Amino acid sequence: MQISPSVDSLGSRKRDMLKAINSRQHFSSPRPLAHHVARSWDRCLNEYELNPDKQHEPQEVSRAELERRRANNAEFLSIAATEVSNLYQQISGSGSAILLTDNAGVTMNVVGDSRFLEKTRPEGFHEGFLWNERSRGTNGMGTCLAEKTPVLIHHHDHFYSHFCNLTCAAAPIFDYKGELLGALNASSDSPLAQQYSVALVKMSAQMIENRVFLSSCASHYLIRFHSRVEFVGALGEGVIAFDEEGNVKAMNGTAQFQFDQDWIHGVSTATIDDFFDMSVPQMLHLAHRHEHAVTQLRCARSGRRFYANSHAPMQNNIDPALYLQRHIGGSGRDRFDHEIEFQSLCSNNVASYPIESFEHGEPELKSSIEIASKMISKHASPLLICGETGTGKSALAQSLHDLHSSNNRPFVRVNCASLRASTVESQLFGNNGVLLKAKGGTMFLDEIGDMPLDVQPAFLHILEQHTGDSEQSTGSTVTDLQIISATQRDLEKSIDEGKFRADLYYRINGVQINIPRLEHRNDLSAFIAQICKTHKSTQHPLSKQSLAALAQSPWPGNIREFLSVLTKAELLADDNKPETRHYVQALAQQNSRPAQQSTPTGAPAGLDLSSKGLSPLEEAERSTLLTALSTYNWSVSDVAKSLGLSRNTVYRKMSKYALPAKRASAENAENTENSECSDEPAED
Repeated sequence: MQISPSVDSLGSRKRDMLKAINSRQHFSSPRPLAHHVARSWDRCLNEYELNPDKQHEPQEVSRAELERRRANNAEFLSIAATEVSNLYQQISGSGSAILLTDNAGVTMNVVGDSRFLEKTRPEGFHEGFLWNERSRGTNGMGTCLAEKTPVLIHHHDHFYSHFCNLTCAAAPIFDYKGELLGALNASSDSPLAQQYSVALVKMSAQMIENRVFLSSCASHYLIRFHSRVEFVGALGEGVIAFDEEGNVKAMNGTAQFQFDQDWIHGVSTATIDDFFDMSVPQMLHLAHRHEHAVTQLRCARSGRRFYANSHAPMQNNIDPALYLQRHIGGSGRDRFDHEIEFQSLCSNNVASYPIESFEHGEPELKSSIEIASKMISKHASPLLICGETGTGKSALAQSLHDLHSSNNRPFVRVNCASLRASTVESQLFGNNGVLLKAKGGTMFLDEIGDMPLDVQPAFLHILEQHTGDSEQSTGSTVTDLQIISATQRDLEKSIDEGKFRADLYYRINGVQINIPRLEHRNDLSAFIAQICKTHKSTQHPLSKQSLAALAQSPWPGNIREFLSVLTKAELLADDNKPETRHYVQALAQQNSRPAQQSTPTGAPAGLDLSSKGLSPLEEAERSTLLTALSTYNWSVSDVAKSLGLSRNTVYRKMSKYALPAKRASAENAENTENSECSDEPAED
């Protein structure tokens, strides 16, 4: 079965293109030929001597061979299964499939839309088929394995003509020694899939690598680190495994990149103190006594700052699945529900930002912070920070603490939702309790509005009496520390509903600071520019178009969501220098809900923004178009250029999703006039 019609003399055309590229001559092409595609074509033509006009039958391994390969890759396949399923859920219903191969290109796991799989099954979109370049020419999985890097093979990038209406994005997966395990691939017949599928596949592949690394190295000590504290435990963290003597046993890809260290050369003889300015005994102590606590480290060679936590080896009687569940949380610091979560850190161990970065352009917020700054210098009054989730309450608390704290004064965070009435006094006031750890510093009561009602009387008693009972008393008092509370709840409403004690509210509400949600900032564009200047590791200034695209989003997740979009945009940009189109694509990928809840700037009045009945990928496509149209003031030419599509395709998609052309019919007329003579290939 052919997936698309054959292209006449495709072999000659490919040879001519390669010849022109090698001689640096111009050659007319539907789209620029990527270097990895040119190298793949060269291998297919000259090394494998394949004929792109000839249809090759797919090669299937025997059932016994498939089972042997599955047995050899059992742990890898088990770990990857969850991410394969998660990735498919993000693109399902759009004519697509997710394929996972081993390192030889044999498909081990295939999940996809039934229509798409039924159409493509004769071509080998099924478990047990071989997808290396030698057998299938240039394709997502085979070229990814050959290049050992993420690739996009779009339409006519494919070597064989009968694959030329597919878009395939693939990323390699490596084990903890840096050896190739296989490839993760997303294939689709949707023309817009390439705009975000590469980033999705790369992130899923990296998640699999991290899980494989942690599982394979569970018997060693682990240090997990990043240059930004909020990313410790997140997808882009570095991880190093070492033994009780400090000998480094493995480094994940991010760690190797951070230290410019190749696994084969040098790591096997290195010790952990070759990388960080902390002795091996100190590192072991951190792992055993302060697991999950984030601490500040310096690179032993350059002095570069990192934030890190350390983990002791997995005990023999612990299920590896439970180990992964505990150590691969979204924040990397997840605790069981019955435990209190805290970080016993000195002031510089949590990200601290200039106070002006919070109050930027907000007179009322500036006034509140100035009053709080005066109070906190003398521990004169408790502070209450109010704001929606993601507005930066924890970061503001840390920054206020840092204003008048020396490096040896602790900042201790208490997850109030995790407190239990039966243990609250020992957790807070015992010999190893939070009050003792926070003595002389700051106790940060995070999300105090979520504190269980039955805990509140005992907690209030501790605050008012300053000391616990005689058996648990440590001599510390509440007056020895600054109390800062934070909540996303309306506590006065919670009092009316009987969910929060009024007397506790008055005890913690000495000075109240209200942080507005991101979209309600007086000067959102200026504040976004300030966030980028403060938070972005690349420090690249935003263009006016990029700033406009970001400023028009409602940002329901506030600063946290904004930072997530920045990270995704950097992933979409090969050189980590995002352009406007990368931010537009990241915004679309971030939101699986309808594109906007309010009409974007420049959108026609009365435009229906709902996306009922659309698949997740169609919603994302529509969101991408809507955001791009709004960003470029409904200029179809600019939108097409930013998304890498033809104008014809943009108009077709606008029609499909009922997005009218805002400008007069001039562009439509021009499009109609030029549609028959366009040299761009049909993309639907």
